[in-house]
Amino acid sequence: MVALSMILLENVVDLDAIAILNRLQNHWGISECKLSDAPPDDHKDAKEIKNNLYMEIEGRICFVIPIDAPIPDEDVEFAMQISHLWLDAKEYVSRSHAHLIVGVMSPFDREITALDQHLILTKLVESVLHPLPQALGVYQGDATLIISPDFYKEQAATILKGQIPETLWVYFGLRIPEEGSANAYTYGLYKFGKNEMEILNSRKSGEEIMNFLMSISAYVIGADVTLKHGETCGFSATQRVPITLSKAVWLGGDADDTLKLDYDYNQPPRKSSWKFWKKN
Repeated sequence: MVALSMILLENVVDLDAIAILNRLQNHWGISECKLSDAPPDDHKDAKEIKNNLYMEIEGRICFVIPIDAPIPDEDVEFAMQISHLWLDAKEYVSRSHAHLIVGVMSPFDREITALDQHLILTKLVESVLHPLPQALGVYQGDATLIISPDFYKEQAATILKGQIPETLWVYFGLRIPEEGSANAYTYGLYKFGKNEMEILNSRKSGEEIMNFLMSISAYVIGADVTLKHGETCGFSATQRVPITLSKAVWLGGDADDTLKLDYDYNQPPRKSSWKFWKKN
């Protein structure tokens, strides 16, 4: 399994391998981290990768590959259309004529959890962004996310506080077709072996249901909890949000069944952890 992110650039740049390594070691505290001239020959997936920047991070084979071409328009266009956490994404994406592919491979000799792999990937992407002020954005294709560099670094920093940067891994959609009918859904939990979740026709505010969906998603990912049909979930002894499993509503006809969270309770709103973002 390979976890990937892409960093959008105006033009191809020379990677500062030492700066990236120092960031991983000194900022993220990863002691088991070193540069490699090439991937091990006995890793079948690594043989297909061209000669670029390779690292071994805590036993994982990682790479950063410069590509002298933009990410295909059809790949990022939809992500830009549905991006509500980066409102001016199109302005920056349109300037991109190159990109970096950043990847983390699973070790061939042992299992690795999806959470561990995404934590390493996020730390690596942040370490590449840190000495790269010319980066335009980060594309997380497996969750249809387009993310500003500043927002990415801000959210990645929460890992140091023991938090899950769910907005970097999962897309949170919000649809309010009419007043008093707020809908929210996830796309990306499947990477962690979890059902996607939806809140339908809520009378609560869009901000409140988004905050709840983000919080419960972070809990599910971080604690490796599998929510099931017929159960309830919540963040207090009195909060009981019923869960049902049924056909997806907002993810399209081909999507797997999703967990519907019946957000109908009198719990006071929790502090919001999300905001609209414009890159300075």
